Amino acid sequence: MANSTINQLNKDTKQNPEESSTHIGTLVSHKDCVPETKSGFETLPNEILLYIASYLSLSEYLQAFFDLNQRFRSLAFKFISHARVSFNENSSSLNNYLPYIDHAVQAAHVDIQLVPNTFPGTYSWSNLHSVILTDSTYFAATLNVKNSPVMHAIMSCLNIFQKCKPSSETNLEFDNNQQIRTLLNMEPNLTIVRLTIDIWDEESLLCLCSITPNLASLKIFNLYSNNDDSGHATIASHITTPTKLTELFIGNRGNFGIRLRSIQRLIECYRSSLEKLTLYIRAGKQKFYGQDLEALFRSCQCLKNFQFTIRYYDRHINMNQLVQQFLTDWWLHKDQPPILVTYDLANEVFICSMPPLVNLNRQFLSDLLLWEINKKQVDEPNI
Repeated sequence: MANSTINQLNKDTKQNPEESSTHIGTLVSHKDCVPETKSGFETLPNEILLYIASYLSLSEYLQAFFDLNQRFRSLAFKFISHARVSFNENSSSLNNYLPYIDHAVQAAHVDIQLVPNTFPGTYSWSNLHSVILTDSTYFAATLNVKNSPVMHAIMSCLNIFQKCKPSSETNLEFDNNQQIRTLLNMEPNLTIVRLTIDIWDEESLLCLCSITPNLASLKIFNLYSNNDDSGHATIASHITTPTKLTELFIGNRGNFGIRLRSIQRLIECYRSSLEKLTLYIRAGKQKFYGQDLEALFRSCQCLKNFQFTIRYYDRHINMNQLVQQFLTDWWLHKDQPPILVTYDLANEVFICSMPPLVNLNRQFLSDLLLWEINKKQVDEPNI
């Protein structure tokens, strides 16, 4: 705006020099009459400044305001205490501020490759209570470190995954005795409370569960079944009771085999504590029936919410008979969600609770006459 004003003045001066000089003189003579104002940004209340700060990364805020004055430095500490501080390859500038802010950090999100640089022994992290460890794959572990030394909890977590996780996706079978011996010699990690993992076999997952007794939430995106399940009962017996797991997500993209029995065994370990259960399964030729799913969900003593999406191949199935399996008193109870039964565009049988976990618009046959729902009278929000 200043540049446009100057340009206009220059233009007017060329067109009418006498009037322009008089106008400019008037502007200069009134200069002292215009009151000086401070920056409007600094007059904003702290609540507004913190709201604005929420649109910035922590690195951006610190670089812009940390050394401005005492007020903005105090706001930085409030910002940090209410945010999850992320340490990744793009946040290297944070290291310059760690000596000043480590005491204010309460929750941290750290790439496992950056752990040595992020948590050197020189910082106290006196108020840190939660750490999320992630890597480039589907892996995230939330640690409750409120009453534990930070580095001890982190190294224990990484050690567990190094020993329990399948060594490669091309060699997914383990010697049962070796796996059990490894388990029995490991110290339980009491700090792991949430886990998100990708490709795990059932046996390794049971090992992991047995040494994380405070686990409250587990998401596994690709669970597959071992060919030899002779050691499962032994490993599962090491899972301490009462269990604390309340949320469980089991997925399978169809790249690896999964059996209904594998899902049942995992749920059996936590049926006394599960409150929310989600299944997202592409089962190949493994069939899932209404009575099996009913038994699965009914076995959970504290279950409050369940969702599922299941696909499998069966060219000869009678859809009317499949829908009949979801017409029992339990499925038709008002507390249970409606169940949709149909085919998708790949001619897979598709069964899901409503509302669905996936977008139905582009994946399914447009002929709604082929969509079967077990409850004929369904509230609009559920469809």
